[in-house]
Amino acid sequence: MALLRVICGIRSRFEGETPDRQVIYAVKHQSAWETIVLLALFGRPVTVMKRSLLWIPIFGLYLLRFGVMGIDRSQGKAALKQMIRVSQKAAATGRNLLIFPQGTRLAPGEEHPYHSGIYAIYAATGLEVVPVALNSGCFWPKDTIAKTPGEIVVSTLPPIPPGLSRQELMQRLEEAIETESQKLIMGKPHA
Repeated sequence: MALLRVICGIRSRFEGETPDRQVIYAVKHQSAWETIVLLALFGRPVTVMKRSLLWIPIFGLYLLRFGVMGIDRSQGKAALKQMIRVSQKAAATGRNLLIFPQGTRLAPGEEHPYHSGIYAIYAATGLEVVPVALNSGCFWPKDTIAKTPGEIVVSTLPPIPPGLSRQELMQRLEEAIETESQKLIMGKPHA
């Protein structure tokens, strides 16, 4: 964080609260920044990511150290079953979970569907989901090494309670994350 501030002029600010109980963090994914910083910020959560990231030299070791759950998305139902199994095991240890519900990095404002893997984990663990919006892609864009000076804002939003239907969870989650992300991209403060 200090090097980013000094070398790239990128600061960071965190809004909202991180619950003092076990939760699932559902995070908007715009850049590599959140895959590095949020693992430490959210107390070393078990994180769902594509398995190929574990093969990146040095970075893959960093991810393994934090207990990343590498999923081979090409395996379809088998990958979903693995994700549920590992999530239940992780939940039993008391660790938080972190998932990027759209499954990929997206440029700010870019639309992409929310995948049902978040619901599978939510239903299997019975944990609350904390939506997390951010604007990291405005300063650390995907697919480039260029960085733009500015302030990355991460906003944790009110938790979504357990027990909702798939449709209710997905609707509430997407609405919360996308509404707040749009505000952050436009530079408006958290309401």
